[in-house]
Amino acid sequence: MRRVAAAMTIVATMAIVAGLSAQAKPSFAGKWTLDPASVPAAPTGGGGRGGRGGGMAGWGQDFTATQDANTLTVEYTQGQNPVKVVYKLDGSDSTNMMPGRQGGEPTPQVSKAVWDGAKLNITTTANFGGNSIEIKRVVSLEGGNIVLETTLPAFGGGGGGGEPTTTKVVYKKS
Repeated sequence: MRRVAAAMTIVATMAIVAGLSAQAKPSFAGKWTLDPASVPAAPTGGGGRGGRGGGMAGWGQDFTATQDANTLTVEYTQGQNPVKVVYKLDGSDSTNMMPGRQGGEPTPQVSKAVWDGAKLNITTTANFGGNSIEIKRVVSLEGGNIVLETTLPAFGGGGGGGEPTTTKVVYKKS
């Protein structure tokens, strides 16, 4: 009797784990629009890069995502430039070419996307002006909206450093 009970417990546990695994990876597919109420105010004082959801912090005002079992593709506009990034969802390197600044040459960025339960962690390494930087994004669904949390490295001149900056913006399905 104890063997049967132990076996049933193991089977039940495996079924629960398999069910949680299957539910843990949401689809981010769709057309999405930035919720202006979620955009942090630009910092006051000493300049710096504003928090208005543009640049490296977000995926523009609007973006379209397609997703299958192997990849997440995000298409948006950065300035006047259309951008398309493809992330492999197995943790391997994904190389994407990003538009160059002010008409300059496109630059490669290498990203790794890894699932952490229902959240997708994307770490991107890019070269800006000879400096290698790491951008971290956490993508999740909350209440039917995409929440994009982006951590940018500290940018400081003159040997300073400062602290990394994390912004969180919300995109609603359009």
